[in-house]
Amino acid sequence: QHLETERGRLRVHHLNNVARALQVLGDRQVKLVNISTNDIVDGNVKLTLGLLWCIILHWQVSSNTECDKPFAILRYVFESQSNLSGVDKTSFDQAQFNVFFA
Repeated sequence: QHLETERGRLRVHHLNNVARALQVLGDRQVKLVNISTNDIVDGNVKLTLGLLWCIILHWQVSSNTECDKPFAILRYVFESQSNLSGVDKTSFDQAQFNVFFA
């Protein structure tokens, strides 16, 4: 889907472009919780990273429906990082997950 962006350097242009992007994410059922266009344009790191995790959850992890989402996120991170040193990825299970989120 191609979106036309507003050209300009003013805050209002940035806000409108971010609003369009958030609308597309909302239309695709990405869970948008407690984030607004102002948060992204103003550079709120916590909420922007939260939005990125929601996007990752929606497209990368949501296909793995047999396990709960935080466990799926951690599994995704471990499986995508083949160069992690000192982490035994072969015996990754629910017990190890509980150590991280206890």
